[in-house]
Amino acid sequence: SGGGSSGRGGGGGAQPAQPQSKHAKVPPAAAAATTSDAERIAREFNLFKVYTEVQRLAESKKLQPVIRVTNQETVFEEPASRARIEVHERTQALLEYTFDGVEQLYNGWWMQETPADRIVLPYAVVRISSVVPRRGGGGPAPPPPRWLQWLTDQRLLTEVRGKRAHAV
Repeated sequence: SGGGSSGRGGGGGAQPAQPQSKHAKVPPAAAAATTSDAERIAREFNLFKVYTEVQRLAESKKLQPVIRVTNQETVFEEPASRARIEVHERTQALLEYTFDGVEQLYNGWWMQETPADRIVLPYAVVRISSVVPRRGGGGPAPPPPRWLQWLTDQRLLTEVRGKRAHAV
């Protein structure tokens, strides 16, 4: 049989590696990274679509801002337990548009400080969350960290369940 090789099981020198199947196996860590990147990009794209739709609606209907809610947010996070505390303080609602035609904003900044046009919330809002991964996929979740349990047991905080509705 001549000097060539059929490429199957014989000599003939080094040949490029051929995939064993149509779908090459991807290591689980790489697959998870690829999936999470794709999911993140999809979420960002959907948020951008929503933002663009809201912006077009506001422009087409010639809507004006009426109320702006501002606050200072401080976040504390414990990486080991993934417990997170968000403190929202100095919350205030500002009237941005008046129906008498007087401009309240100057170059995007609030200029008028009339007490009737500003409502200050005299409390802080504390949001506590603890994201704890489940063991083995189906068992009960481990308890929250002791300091978090202590904080909620002190009764200094009042539990409130609800959504944020700043202005409607």
